[in-house]
Amino acid sequence: ENYVAEVNGVQYTTLAAAITAADADAIIHVLADCDITETFNFTKNVTFDLDGKTITIATSGIRFNNSPSVKFQNGDVIIDTPDGNESSVMTYGGNSSLTFENVNVSMEDFSAYAVFYIHGTSSLNFIGGSLTATNCIPYDGKGSVIQSDDPEPTLLFDGTTVKMTDVYKGIITTATTIKDSTVEILQTKDNGIDNGINRSALTIENSTVTMNGGTGRGITVQHGDVNISENSKVTISGFGEADILFKSNLPITVDSTSKLSAVTVKTEVENNNAEENLIGDNVSIGNFETTADGGYNASSKNANDKIGTLVFNTVYNAFNTSKDKITSYGMYIYKTNTAGENATVQKADKLTSAEFYATVTNISDLDQIIVAIPYVTTDNGQPVLGDAFAAKVSTYMKWLGKSDISE
Repeated sequence: ENYVAEVNGVQYTTLAAAITAADADAIIHVLADCDITETFNFTKNVTFDLDGKTITIATSGIRFNNSPSVKFQNGDVIIDTPDGNESSVMTYGGNSSLTFENVNVSMEDFSAYAVFYIHGTSSLNFIGGSLTATNCIPYDGKGSVIQSDDPEPTLLFDGTTVKMTDVYKGIITTATTIKDSTVEILQTKDNGIDNGINRSALTIENSTVTMNGGTGRGITVQHGDVNISENSKVTISGFGEADILFKSNLPITVDSTSKLSAVTVKTEVENNNAEENLIGDNVSIGNFETTADGGYNASSKNANDKIGTLVFNTVYNAFNTSKDKITSYGMYIYKTNTAGENATVQKADKLTSAEFYATVTNISDLDQIIVAIPYVTTDNGQPVLGDAFAAKVSTYMKWLGKSDISE
């Protein structure tokens, strides 16, 4: 017999048989990689100890009755739903809980109304491990990784690596805590993402959260406060409707150790000033766009004495609020094997945007890589750093003839 699970010393050839036989609070030891292919209901507390094995969930319609606590630990769970799936993979309500501890949960090319669809006061917990979701195929315009229809259910990422790529909708309404974790919600193709974290109360502690490139919103503030603290970094950009959208007067609060960066902020609340709902000194609403150009002068295009100049051009666009008035600006230049030096920066408009450039002269090594990091300081006294722009000299250098280079 090919046994896949064991409960209280008794072995079973299918995981479904082991689940049926298990008493409340039993531990099901997974003995081999196995699949769940039939719909069923969890009605009692149970723990799956995977012991490094993989469970593949190849069905939808898994339900929880009588508010059980279900836990998977120490292995891998793959969610592989059929195409055109109009249901959710796991739906549960009441006071149920589903926990993945030290488990790598993954799904790719999946189709579902929602993968985890939560009701009541239920919870979904990821402790350690990872959650990877790639390429959601929406069913009838719907599709999310984690969703609830009311704000009471809770979601926890604690020490978890989360990456959602082209998943249509990431987290919907569920009250979410992100602690000691890294979360990425990214778009790599057209219409790959609609919303990132939408309408959810949100707490971020000692974590890095990056969201980029959706057609809708990155964060939608509606059912609860957003609090960012304990050395967290949240970066949102590229969303078509807004990076941050306020559907209520609830605040986003950033403590002094953390940073929130976004490009666009909008509000749908009448007589609401979005600026007043962004609380904290380390709130930067704007973006840097940096390019490079350069050239060298020599007696001929192929002369050996190629000594030239590289010019970094930066445009910074800020959210038009009083706290984002620019008071100073500059650019840090780092040459290969050379300590950082502050470049001479020229041209800027000290209002809510800046356009400036920095020049690096007397370059003779075409293989050298030069890194530019632009920055502005706003009137709240906090510096805002742009992304590092790395330029290999040979990529930008061109012969400018015998005359000196000019602006």
